[in-house]
Amino acid sequence: MILYFLIQRWVKKQIKLRVILGVLFISGLPIQAQQQMTAEWVETRLGELGSSRKYIGRVAYQDSLGSIQIEADSAIVTGSEYVFVSNLKFQDSVRVIRAKELRFNEKEHVAQFLGDVFFQDKKGSLSASEIVVWPDSQKIEAKGGSVFDLTLRSQRVKADRLTYDGQRDHGVGLGNVVATVVGDQGDSLCIQTDSLHFASQEENFSFWGISKIQQLGMGLFATRGRYQGGILQASGSPEIYWSRSSQADSVWAKADSIDMRFNDQELRSFALFSGTVIKLSALQQGSVQTVRGDSARITLQNKDILSMWVFDNTNLHFEKEDQTITLRGDSVAVWFTEGNLDSLEVYGPGDGKYQGKDDGVSQVSGDKKTLWFKNNELVKMIIVGNAFCHYVARGEEDVNRVNFSGDTLVLDFAKGELSQIDVVGQVKGVYLQNKTEKMP
Repeated sequence: MILYFLIQRWVKKQIKLRVILGVLFISGLPIQAQQQMTAEWVETRLGELGSSRKYIGRVAYQDSLGSIQIEADSAIVTGSEYVFVSNLKFQDSVRVIRAKELRFNEKEHVAQFLGDVFFQDKKGSLSASEIVVWPDSQKIEAKGGSVFDLTLRSQRVKADRLTYDGQRDHGVGLGNVVATVVGDQGDSLCIQTDSLHFASQEENFSFWGISKIQQLGMGLFATRGRYQGGILQASGSPEIYWSRSSQADSVWAKADSIDMRFNDQELRSFALFSGTVIKLSALQQGSVQTVRGDSARITLQNKDILSMWVFDNTNLHFEKEDQTITLRGDSVAVWFTEGNLDSLEVYGPGDGKYQGKDDGVSQVSGDKKTLWFKNNELVKMIIVGNAFCHYVARGEEDVNRVNFSGDTLVLDFAKGELSQIDVVGQVKGVYLQNKTEKMP
């Protein structure tokens, strides 16, 4: 029995020695090199194209510098080409990779992993059907449903093809790209695009192609843009849609470019530049506001609209049931209370019109116009500076006309109709009433 164990130990020692010498011979390295490869069994094959070796059982590989270690159930070595199969584990100084198969070229120092590949380093984890690694440069390339979880800032990048350079901390995702950033409160920002550049050390994304950006209650469509440190800049005729959680109120807007600001991935404000068009809808009150201008800024608080500013060459159109308001000026400021329209101001010389549901029409002009609302219905309008109002009330038989001008006009409305006009300073006015049945 003792003799049997001595013979078995000697055989294993010879196999290990054959494996080491065989690998050294195949790879062309000198005998002094520290590279080694061990297994429970080795088989040498000779052919016209050269020799190869097959290793079976607990295969372990270590390169000449000791920086790469590979474990597998079996392996085949031909020249400088290594193929490791089943229960594969690859480890170097910065990462650990597991897969079903590894093809490794020692001369080119490149490794190809195949089948349910899982990659892990200090910056995150990556899963894909295929990953190529260049250990010298810390560069990786992944294909097939690649998902990169960046652990430092709760970021995830998913793409058909993904490359990442650990030394430069720069990655590129191509094809069906989805990038997600999760905030501390659970809100997440999601970017769907054709092409994406990203970094793991900071929230930094640049995207190109048909892109959709989503966040709770918000959707943005653009063809290119950048997100960094809570600021998203989109261009290429972007359009944005926002709604309250109740879906009762919504904002749609478009411009040549849009800048959005987030706090912990919650949208706090967005600015629009050049060719701005904004449409606000309050479905419960049945009102719609459309504003045009050169630029605008909308601020949100507690996931409700707080204020809206529109600048330069503004045109405001407000519509509710049978009531319409049209105002023009240099700029418009709109304030909301708990998401409902509270008041608005139109600055700069400009005219406007109010159409009541009973066919009453008020044409106004002035340097500044302030409107107050209740339940999204106009209740008061104040016109300051060169104020003028021309009011026409049409009934079944009468046509009543009122012209008033002064320094300040105060117009009160009740149930959708003009009920009272107060004039202050430099007052001028005319009232006309025509009986239609007496007209020739």
